[in-house]
Amino acid sequence: MSESPAWVMVVAWLLTLPAAAVVGALAYWAADGIGGTAGVVAIDVVLVLAAIAFYAASRHPAVTPENVNAAWTGSVVPRAARRSGP
Repeated sequence: MSESPAWVMVVAWLLTLPAAAVVGALAYWAADGIGGTAGVVAIDVVLVLAAIAFYAASRHPAVTPENVNAAWTGSVVPRAARRSGP
């Protein structure tokens, strides 16, 4: 298979659309299980809280023009490998 951008987009859509359908079905099942307006409100609250959490996580280690080229101070060798000798 080719790694062309078109192929990558096709694979992304083939993964994204069924995943969105599963999430939508789970949300419907949960809202229907709770019932009525309370179910819809509960799902809305969960989705808003998830969106806030995703936004907060995206802002935590913000990459800015000032730190994008910051010097790397870590090691590329895992700690366990550095401790054990040959």
